[in-house]
Amino acid sequence: MVRRPRRDDEPLYRALFFAPEVAAWLRPPPLPPFALDDPAQALESDLVAWERDGFGFAILEAADGTFLGRGGMRVDVFDSVPEVELGWALLPEHWGRGYATEMARGAVEAARGLEMETLIAVTLHRNTASRRVMERVGMAYERDTVHAGLPHVLYRLALV
Repeated sequence: MVRRPRRDDEPLYRALFFAPEVAAWLRPPPLPPFALDDPAQALESDLVAWERDGFGFAILEAADGTFLGRGGMRVDVFDSVPEVELGWALLPEHWGRGYATEMARGAVEAARGLEMETLIAVTLHRNTASRRVMERVGMAYERDTVHAGLPHVLYRLALV
């Protein structure tokens, strides 16, 4: 189940951001580790995005309500151009079970429903699991780019 984030979701964000395996992908050296207030800031950013854009990163839960992770779409700037980015992060105990692909497919369908023209996704070069998710939802490698000061690959999906 996917739902909009709520103010009381901060403990979920903390669990996700401070999981060492997740932080290793989202904040690899030479970036500094997540600060104590980063999860709260991410939650606030997600809440603002939903209000401003009508979409954003969402909470992914199992049928029994177990928190799996966070992901969806958000507006971000890449190479000085605003783009709608598809993204996800799951707690490590849920990796390899298809949840990221499920979340990404749902976001692609939502983007189509919102009549978006394209979606992008970025990841570190060595993140083959995320690259496979991108390819499973129909995205194709477009170019190398720098994001958050680190080299990334950028994938794109044309929706129209």
